[in-house]
Amino acid sequence: MDLLVFFKVITGIILLVLTIFIIRKLQNNRVDDYDKYDSLLLFLLVFDLIVLPIWGYFLSK
Repeated sequence: MDLLVFFKVITGIILLVLTIFIIRKLQNNRVDDYDKYDSLLLFLLVFDLIVLPIWGYFLSK
């Protein structure tokens, strides 16, 4: 279970940094185009909110 907590902390930190980076980029450029950082943020959100809890559920059984 320690490995799951480690992954949750690491993905949380990466999500925070990417969110701040994307918000600052949109404030400076005022562009609504998607780029690789937006896709990475969406992937990490899905991973953090869906995959890790399911993985933790199966590890606890």
